[in-house]
Amino acid sequence: NLNDAKIDTKGTYAIYTVGVNDSIDVKLVEGTFVTGKQEELVRKIKTLASGKMRLMISGKDDKGREVKEQADFVLFSYADKRPPYETSKWVVPKTLKFEGDKPAEILFGTSNRDSYILYRVYNDTKVFECRFVRLDNENQKFVIPYRAEFGDGVNVSYALVKDGALDETNYLLERVEPTEEKDG
Repeated sequence: NLNDAKIDTKGTYAIYTVGVNDSIDVKLVEGTFVTGKQEELVRKIKTLASGKMRLMISGKDDKGREVKEQADFVLFSYADKRPPYETSKWVVPKTLKFEGDKPAEILFGTSNRDSYILYRVYNDTKVFECRFVRLDNENQKFVIPYRAEFGDGVNVSYALVKDGALDETNYLLERVEPTEEKDG
């Protein structure tokens, strides 16, 4: 509410798949809720396949008036073979820091057929890796191990051309000192 006061309420929810034009497609789950942690809903969500979803909820405010809300979200797994929905670019940075001997990891995918992505790893003075990666309606995990010549960090770039326009995504991968656990 406007006073940020907690309101105990109950209501209904439904999760739908979202179609190509952001329209509701198929109802996947539905149920009821009461204010608080939604363990049943979390269990149901964990059973769903990857994809673009819309959560729609309905409940009553402290004056008994119906309140409706909706929010879109994407379910995916790093193990998915292709993007969770139709898109020319699907990028999920899993780890952007080199901590100890742990590499950086970025998932890049496209729904396009026979696409070529320009993948580069570079800093201000040197290009460490530059290659074209062919993707055909699939995801590829890029695992970038730290190298001493990266210094404190390195840039990673993914570029593709879609409908005659360049689409580039850049990330800075930084080296951080491993955190040490202190004895209590």
